[in-house]
Amino acid sequence: RIYVGGQDEVGYFFPNFKGELVYQSIKDKLPAAYSSIEDVWEIQVVGETVLFRSVNKIFSFTGNVIRILNINSESVNFMNNLDGVIYYGDPEKGVFKFENDATSFLEGSEIFKGNRIFEIIKITNKKILYITEKSGIYLYENKLFKPFLKSNDLNDAILSSGVMVNDNLLAIG
Repeated sequence: RIYVGGQDEVGYFFPNFKGELVYQSIKDKLPAAYSSIEDVWEIQVVGETVLFRSVNKIFSFTGNVIRILNINSESVNFMNNLDGVIYYGDPEKGVFKFENDATSFLEGSEIFKGNRIFEIIKITNKKILYITEKSGIYLYENKLFKPFLKSNDLNDAILSSGVMVNDNLLAIG
């Protein structure tokens, strides 16, 4: 399956008996109170569960059921999966993690208020990079956020992605 989302739509493509991709909407699986989901911005897969992020909600699709995660946020500006733990951003508060059906705030992440995080990259089990849109890159280590690369070091570039190429090389763009 290839999961996709768009404007007020979410679903997946699957190959039919001819091998042609066919679209299957799952929007009808949403609870009635959430029949309009706005735009789907990100999709993450965690085991057998597929997570969809809209502007203000995170939806979980497991089996044939969609539920809304209790994230305690009115707005969500990013979502990322690291080792089965979902991290998401609230532009008014900072970064949260969702693990085992519980939400917790990452202390110190209020520095990201009003700034969008585009990518989170695990360097080691104890070091995580947070790539922001306009404020550079931050290292999270020992429960502290520290500047790793500031935006002026990047010629005030607007960042939108990043990936670890190997143990010693980080590519950002």
